[in-house]
Amino acid sequence: MLDPDTPPKAIDVRGVRPPKPWTTGRVMRWVAIVLGFVISYQLAFWPSAQVASFDEFDAMELCRDVIRRASIDPQKADIPQVRAVMAGDSFRFVWSSSTQVLHLRNRIGLDAPADAVCEVSSTQKRVVGLTIGSQKVI
Repeated sequence: MLDPDTPPKAIDVRGVRPPKPWTTGRVMRWVAIVLGFVISYQLAFWPSAQVASFDEFDAMELCRDVIRRASIDPQKADIPQVRAVMAGDSFRFVWSSSTQVLHLRNRIGLDAPADAVCEVSSTQKRVVGLTIGSQKVI
């Protein structure tokens, strides 16, 4: 037991360093380390950082863009949404009288219905075939 009348013994503190105070530089190093872990975690596992998959809607937009560029009057091109048919690794879009037709301007400036087939490779993410009417464009 401790005797309240006995003075405490002196502790030998020679060679013992006092703790370093939290300086601004030390705090900033810890903040940088923690931020580094957080950022690397987000880049590795965050869903928005991962590459989005290529789907039918992306393929449709590629076809629409190529058809507009191939038409005489791109602003007036009416390209309705049609369902894709998978052909191997490609999306195939068909505009015909049995589905829906394209409406493109002819050289006279009148809207003319047209059949078209557009094929987009899902692995290459580009249009690999396009036929408008009886003309093979790609």
